[in-house]
Amino acid sequence: MIHFRSTIFVLLFMTSASVLAQTDSCTIIQRLSQNQVTQNKFISFIYANPATHYDAYKQELTELSVSINDTRMDKPVLQQEGRGYTNKAFDASSFIKLSPTSRVWGEVNYVNGIKRGVKWNESADYTLVYPYVMGDSVGGKLNCEEYYFLGGYAHQSTRMGWGIQSSYRALLEYRNVDPRPRNITSDLWINAGVSYLINTRYQLGTMLLLNKYKQTNDVQFLSELGKSQVYHFTGLGMDYNRFLGTNTSAYYNGGTYGVSLSLSPADKGDGFYSSMTYRCFSFEKILSGLNELPLAQLNEHSFSSQVAYRKHFSHSDWGVKSTLDYKNRIGTENLFGDASATIYPQIGSVEQFTDRVLRTSLSFYYATTLESNSKLLIMPSLSYNDKTVNYKYPKLWLSRSSVETNLLTEYSSRFTNSFLRLMVEGNYNNVLQTEMNIFNLGQGKLAVKEMMNSNWAFFSSNHFKLSIQPRYDLSLSSSKAIFVRAKWERNWYHSLQSFNSFELGCGITF
Repeated sequence: MIHFRSTIFVLLFMTSASVLAQTDSCTIIQRLSQNQVTQNKFISFIYANPATHYDAYKQELTELSVSINDTRMDKPVLQQEGRGYTNKAFDASSFIKLSPTSRVWGEVNYVNGIKRGVKWNESADYTLVYPYVMGDSVGGKLNCEEYYFLGGYAHQSTRMGWGIQSSYRALLEYRNVDPRPRNITSDLWINAGVSYLINTRYQLGTMLLLNKYKQTNDVQFLSELGKSQVYHFTGLGMDYNRFLGTNTSAYYNGGTYGVSLSLSPADKGDGFYSSMTYRCFSFEKILSGLNELPLAQLNEHSFSSQVAYRKHFSHSDWGVKSTLDYKNRIGTENLFGDASATIYPQIGSVEQFTDRVLRTSLSFYYATTLESNSKLLIMPSLSYNDKTVNYKYPKLWLSRSSVETNLLTEYSSRFTNSFLRLMVEGNYNNVLQTEMNIFNLGQGKLAVKEMMNSNWAFFSSNHFKLSIQPRYDLSLSSSKAIFVRAKWERNWYHSLQSFNSFELGCGITF
């Protein structure tokens, strides 16, 4: 049923976009070169507000593509995420000018693939729900299927603008051999915002974010030869020992709320850009097989701010930006008394887990016209990262601080009937200081300690990444073009391993 609905949605999406795009006087190559401007991503934080997304693109453009992505590792960088993946994907996106004062945009994404060698994690969305995941030492290959839909609308009057955007993600992960997880995720977002022209130059924007998240997480064993031990992890290798083994049905229920405030030039040209966003994400992990027992709760508070300045000249432009991101993840475990008729009375709770992340960065870009239709962009950045994770009792911790340098270069050239882009990016993460203490993890947890040490070896290692991304668009007519794109990425972890990632895609724009 969901295949049918998504197909109908895409067909309607393509039809409406194709009809409306005919009103644009620019050729498809001109529209591509104007919309695919990398330095506009420099201020993408402004367009998170649906009201200001009105100005996100200069031209109407719809794109449909298919792609395949493959990553293979000898050793997992993070055992809970596996030793790589192979994905096949279909993507559709569109930005349409409905009238001189209104814009509409949308995205559709479908991914079908596998994750290899996943261990110590039988839950979906690991980075979202950790540390409260279900896991075991066996794991294996996971089949994954994900759907994503997004739609937005913005209207602009003389001084006031408003917009609304909604997205929905559905994820299914499963395995056909023991242990057999079946994880279903539902993730709904609604963003609403307004903007107001406070003077002749600057526009003030504010946005409200709301999210509803749920995941069902069930693990089954069908083999008669026995089953592996299933843990309910609580952070840094610890687990809820009381419910070890047989309670393998759970779900996560929670959501996010947030607000943001932004300031930007009304024409999105020269001037200052700034944004501040606060979010609070929380969920409960509930054991459904024990009369909806609320095992643990997580609250994550995050704050981010960006300040940027851009300046344009006749044949060049430049910009500078500083960012600050802070997250504080707090985990609380509930305590229960003796069971009465399979009901465990809650007698208390204790805050055991914290994960704090601080990131600051400074970046710069310079773009110049080399010839009449060729451009060169250089974008270096420098950031400082600090992460500290604590488990209160028994006392366990890890910490890392690092300096990250990044350099992006892009060359683009527009011809009469085609458009070429080549991006080369290098990233080096230099670890300054690390510390880990898992000595109090306890006896009988040798396999868990081996997992922790393996993850720590990569987490505390210097890391270099290089990627090359070419894309070539060829026009079929003044309003349609086909394209092919590729990406190669190489990762090096000092004295541990190196591995490649490949992506190849093709599609049509109109």
